[in-house]
Amino acid sequence: MTPERKIPERRSRKARRTRDTLAQAAFELVLDRGLRNVTVEEIAEAADVDRRTFSRYFPSKEAAALDSLRGDGDRINAALLARPAPEPPLLAY
Repeated sequence: MTPERKIPERRSRKARRTRDTLAQAAFELVLDRGLRNVTVEEIAEAADVDRRTFSRYFPSKEAAALDSLRGDGDRINAALLARPAPEPPLLAY
């Protein structure tokens, strides 16, 4: 692998880690406190990045929280099952 090729791959891996960290932080905060009670600034702080970095990866806190759920049916089902029965399913997010 040439040195020129290593730099873009490293950046790509770092960008993926940053995106995943933001998405996971958003999911955990929203699950714990509810969507209305979480700000983009709090998500960024939990992921140890600034708000501008958050905005490079996601247009909204909703997008970040839902991104962590891609392809994770087991975690979605667990979140739904953990909510009180009378609560609408979409509030589990």
